[in-house]
Amino acid sequence: MSSLKVVKELGNEDVDLEEPSVKVKASPLSLPQIIHRWFEIEFVTNDHTHLSVGTDVVLQRFFDRTIVLVSQVNGRIGSYLSCSMEHSIIDRSTVYSVHVLLGKRDDTLVEVLARQIHERIFQFENQSGGESGGTAGILTVPPLLLGVTLNSDVRNSQHAFHELVAMVIEMYKSSCGTL
Repeated sequence: MSSLKVVKELGNEDVDLEEPSVKVKASPLSLPQIIHRWFEIEFVTNDHTHLSVGTDVVLQRFFDRTIVLVSQVNGRIGSYLSCSMEHSIIDRSTVYSVHVLLGKRDDTLVEVLARQIHERIFQFENQSGGESGGTAGILTVPPLLLGVTLNSDVRNSQHAFHELVAMVIEMYKSSCGTL
């Protein structure tokens, strides 16, 4: 067994620190949970064509952040966005901030998607009592990191957009039951 030598500052004495003989493993409850789902979004295009688009969604919750990855193009992610919220003490309103970290900066649809998901998470946490505490009875939720690539046909379908948001929120709710 190897030992470590440490020199005390005050007395310059050598002290042996033995390696612990007990191996410590992380509890499964302390590890972030990953939920992965693949589903098809069916919708009607503007020219009345019925389409379905395969969608991969991965949700991972950490103590200080929720990560959601959405891909409709072979598992690729095109843009990463960060969404956070703040409460105004003056008028008790909630303000959401969405920042594009990587990808197209002029794509407002993915910004709306990030805000919509974060807003629905806040509503769910507010209704259920929430796991995240706030100050003075104000509930806060951790920031959202969204990685997303949407199929061009889905971008024009309001139904597909709402179905995607609903799937992400369903996954978030299922992750709350096991944390």
